[in-house]
Amino acid sequence: MKVLLLGAGAMGVTAAETVAGFDAVRSLTIADRDGDAAAQLAARCGPKAHALSLDVTDETALAAALADADLCLNLVGPFFRFGVPILKASIAARTPYMDICDDPEPTLDMLALDADAKAAGITAIVGLGASPGVTNMLAVLAHRALDEVDTLSTMWSVEGDDVDISQEGVTADGKPSAAIIHWLEQCSGKVKVWRGGGLAEADPLVPVNVAAPGGGTRKVWTVGHPEAVTLPRYLTVTDSSLNMMILPPGAADLLLAAKRNIEGGMTLEDAAARFIQNVLASETSLFDRLAGTVMGWFSGPEMPLLTAQATGRKDGRAARSSAFINAVPEGGMAGITGIPLAIGARLFAEKRGLSTAPGAFAPEGALDPDVFFAELAPYCDAADAAALVRLEVT
Repeated sequence: MKVLLLGAGAMGVTAAETVAGFDAVRSLTIADRDGDAAAQLAARCGPKAHALSLDVTDETALAAALADADLCLNLVGPFFRFGVPILKASIAARTPYMDICDDPEPTLDMLALDADAKAAGITAIVGLGASPGVTNMLAVLAHRALDEVDTLSTMWSVEGDDVDISQEGVTADGKPSAAIIHWLEQCSGKVKVWRGGGLAEADPLVPVNVAAPGGGTRKVWTVGHPEAVTLPRYLTVTDSSLNMMILPPGAADLLLAAKRNIEGGMTLEDAAARFIQNVLASETSLFDRLAGTVMGWFSGPEMPLLTAQATGRKDGRAARSSAFINAVPEGGMAGITGIPLAIGARLFAEKRGLSTAPGAFAPEGALDPDVFFAELAPYCDAADAAALVRLEVT
């Protein structure tokens, strides 16, 4: 299989290096507007990889690159700008497509191209990273553990060592990353959720108390994300679907301040820069570090990095199910996001654990979670899926 990988940034590095190791992939073209970055990454990936200097806004050049590929892996953000055009180009070229889109608006726009993907005879999977991606697969497990589901929620944490806001959120030149700008966008204004059997708009950064694995409760915070609006497309949910963040002490206050700045007229970029400055200031203050430690004692039980939770009924009784993973790949968000996408490429190439039916799908509409987690386990130093994933039903 010949793979075209768009984007040689941090996520692209991990995805490319992983894909290059698959026997089923005989050719890997790494394309980026920065030709030098693409060439350096191709050199790291070995003889089957080669570089292509490509601006994805050049429709002719993009079409030519897609025409020579059996699968397109899109890691070019922001997806509210590039997601729909690149998927449309893939459909026109009849080239199967996968990405790591974590923005709900373009996710819905890309899923709306389902009929076009069917007509072109290609499979397109939107949002196969950590969240969405791993979280969607966890949600399938939590959902199927119950007979009836009223609520289905996904949660991701930014309080552990696996995610360092001060590092993940800053580019090499010290500016806020696209990920941080996207994050603040989904923490301000109105966000899309699923309520009462359909799409709705709601305020983000609303505190919610949830059951923690192993016992106790934990305050988490709502945020705009694709899972909330894609899961009910494939899984029956009678009441609501939300996506929520587990935040370290003080982080919610910083996000609420950024939300007020954005809603008061500050640009996303300026608000993100101020947010990063505040995070760095709090991390370098000994007083704030000590205060954070003390506050941590009262924040509630520790939560896994990625969790899905369903409430409803099992055997006629009220029940709750929680699914989470015990470990994640190394490499911070780049590893947690890039490796699931690479696994999707492998399953597609080997025609197992992944539906190749034509159409545009969220991960839960196309992947078998048991096969997916079996493939993810070795990257997390877990013996198998059973050792990686834990399911609790109460």
